[in-house]
Amino acid sequence: MGGVYCFEGLRAGGLIPATAADFEAARPPASTWVEVSGRLLRQADIALGESPNPGAPPWTSHYMPVVSDAWRPGRPVAVFLQVSDFGLGAVQPGKPVQGLISVSGLPGPVRARFVEAGLTPAEHYVLVEVGTDPAFERWAGLVILAIGGVVILAGLGLWLWRWRRQGN
Repeated sequence: MGGVYCFEGLRAGGLIPATAADFEAARPPASTWVEVSGRLLRQADIALGESPNPGAPPWTSHYMPVVSDAWRPGRPVAVFLQVSDFGLGAVQPGKPVQGLISVSGLPGPVRARFVEAGLTPAEHYVLVEVGTDPAFERWAGLVILAIGGVVILAGLGLWLWRWRRQGN
């Protein structure tokens, strides 16, 4: 997991403005750190409760389409936003939002509900994780990798200690 965060943070590049029209025309920006503008379809918000692990309290992610002014119902959607409950205040109609383009895409149940609603994702759609930035992703990835490394070294040390204690 730490490697994924580091990868996302390192591959991002600089902040680049992008419009929903750019994505609809298959003209993605050179960076994965974007400031997206377009027409927010806030009424199509799909909320999904998620939990990092069993027993942990869930949080809610909201998924919303962003389209260009030229977009019409029935056409594929090229941009979706993923926003936590805490970030909903930053997502306002007519206001650009910043975030990283996700490597994972829409969760299956969310994608199915968008398709049912007539908001089918385009072949090369993007999911923008609102509020994330490369510096935080790199930092989080390094922390997770460091903790994993300490756990592995401690486990190896314990194994060697028990092995030597048994007289091997």
